[in-house]
Amino acid sequence: MINKLDILHEDNDILVCIKPAGVAAGSEKSGAMDMLSMVLNYLAKKDRSKAPEAYLVHRLDKPVSGVMVFAKNKKAAAKLSEQFARHLCGKRYYCVVTDAREKEGTLVSYIREDKKTNVGSLVSENDKDAKRAELVFKELEKKEIDGRLCSLMDIELKTGRHHQIRLQMTEISGGIYGDTKYNMAFSENKGFVQLALFSYELTIKHPHTGETMTFSAKPTQEIFGEFTAI
Repeated sequence: MINKLDILHEDNDILVCIKPAGVAAGSEKSGAMDMLSMVLNYLAKKDRSKAPEAYLVHRLDKPVSGVMVFAKNKKAAAKLSEQFARHLCGKRYYCVVTDAREKEGTLVSYIREDKKTNVGSLVSENDKDAKRAELVFKELEKKEIDGRLCSLMDIELKTGRHHQIRLQMTEISGGIYGDTKYNMAFSENKGFVQLALFSYELTIKHPHTGETMTFSAKPTQEIFGEFTAI
């Protein structure tokens, strides 16, 4: 288990770091180490004179890696949580999809989450449990990998719904490379294939200063190394 934070920025109000794939954003039933606990442990070791404070203000799915921000006090947490709830933060992702049928556009869909199975589905906007999901996508590069035609996509996420990118990419492609839940090409995969989805850029307004701040990172998953556009 990774136990050292990859920190991009830290000040009195926020801590921005990279979440590795396979680590949950917050605590889970298994008791495995999660990102919030890692941040709290880091802060506790940094200053042993006081109890550490850290707050989860947004999430990335467990198989997804990329940039995350944590609040270091309650005031910052409230302001950041409001930004995420109102979709005021800028969120960009790279993903690799198989068999893309479209190169660019805007997708507006409706998603229903089954919390018992942790699976989402695309439904009619008239579904009583439907939540509106929107993103903008653009193909940056296409090439054949392991016998599959793969496309590197740049995603601008307008909302933040359950498994949103993973589900919406199935509307214009076979789905995300390595996605055993939603891409039929990987649904019966017996070996480990890392989900090719990375949160590479996050833009927020600093909760204390109001300054617009953008944090970015490059994906480290091997599949992204196949492309030169990053």
